Amino acid sequence: MIHVRKDGMPLHFCSRKCRVNMLKLKRVSRKTRWTNEYHSIKETRKQSSKS
Repeated sequence: MIHVRKDGMPLHFCSRKCRVNMLKLKRVSRKTRWTNEYHSIKETRKQSSKS
């Protein structure tokens, strides 16, 4: 699904769950555990803490 913001930036969503969480519930994907963005940030933190 594609949603176009007022400023013209297109947002691509894989499911209704993703779309509702971002647009209606105003959740940040960095803080939502089931998103890819959360897991990539988590991995970065693990690697930086080991160093």
